[in-house]
Amino acid sequence: MHRTESKYSPRRIEATEKQRKALQLRMAGRTWQEIADALEYKSHASAIAAVESALKRTLRPPAEQFRALTLERLTMILQVWWPALLQRDEKAADIVLKTNRQISDLLGLNAPVKVEMKVEHMNTVILEMVNLFVQVNLLADPEERRKLFAEGADKIVEVRLLKGAERGLTNI
Repeated sequence: MHRTESKYSPRRIEATEKQRKALQLRMAGRTWQEIADALEYKSHASAIAAVESALKRTLRPPAEQFRALTLERLTMILQVWWPALLQRDEKAADIVLKTNRQISDLLGLNAPVKVEMKVEHMNTVILEMVNLFVQVNLLADPEERRKLFAEGADKIVEVRLLKGAERGLTNI
């Protein structure tokens, strides 16, 4: 059975520290060869590899660790407040909704979706929106105008996007 070296072995800790020093030297403007000479790497290529390893170790894991820790904390909040939500507690409902929103943001579920439209479709959408705007402004009641405009705009976008999807277009 093959055993791998521990992440916490003295050799690995020393190598990690050497990579961190290489990154600091590079950030200070030192050349690859100067870094290799200062830290006794065999070549400038070894200095490049050390800096790349240090960057991977310092940039990705902390963000991933923070995301995982935050998700864990938000999950604990849900676990605490969920029973009260089921009992129709308004404060619990507010906390659960806000927590779910934070989880969605953290996981990127609410990220904006990029939609591209060809000019010919854009002209049609603009014309339909102008017509909708004219129709809406004929109404006297502001609440009715707002509602009709929201429904009409949603319908226009939905129809344009669905027509493009049905034709197999990814950028309408």
